[in-house]
Amino acid sequence: MRQVLPDNIQSIQKIAQILRDDIKTPIIAQMRTLELVLEGVFGKLNNEQEEILRQTYKSANFLYKMTQELLTYCKYECGSIENLVEKLDFCVLVRECIVKSSKKQVKFISRVKYPFVLADKDKIEGAVLNLLSCALRHDDENICILLENSKDDLILSVYCKRKTPEYNFENIFDGKAKYNIIGEDLNLALCKKIIVNHGGQVFSGVQENKMIYGFSLPCFKENI
Repeated sequence: MRQVLPDNIQSIQKIAQILRDDIKTPIIAQMRTLELVLEGVFGKLNNEQEEILRQTYKSANFLYKMTQELLTYCKYECGSIENLVEKLDFCVLVRECIVKSSKKQVKFISRVKYPFVLADKDKIEGAVLNLLSCALRHDDENICILLENSKDDLILSVYCKRKTPEYNFENIFDGKAKYNIIGEDLNLALCKKIIVNHGGQVFSGVQENKMIYGFSLPCFKENI
């Protein structure tokens, strides 16, 4: 028997199909063509031509990543995400994400006694990288990451300089922040979906002149 889905799920699935077939596929074709041109397959480029094409490629790559995140978000909305759960040392994972996300100095403080979580590594890594990328857009010099335990949770907090006094940082995971940067709403909305799907919670706010946001996850206390 054919499964009848709610109208909202069918709508999301239709949007996902459009993103995949009508948007993602042409972007990939554009990127592959640009790669061939930049490699000199069709002839040598002068410096100005190469710079223009590199900027075009960078823009296409940004759109590709946004499309991928939208597709993932749609999967969460439809409940079609499956997690490959494993035991992770979250402290190690955060350090790896810092290296991947920035060449700038990011201060990392770990005060954890129980560093382990049960989670899908790729998805949780994506959530951490999304947090860091948003912080780096606001402040690439004064970022501090604090990792600590509460009673039963592992808490990741990202502190960065408040960009403007008017910047509203409350409810930023729900797309309600003012003066947000392109891609930030999607990055943080997907981060929230990933964390909630793993049994955690997100938070955001302001402390003195610092913006603070992050999430908590249930920690895994083996043999406790």
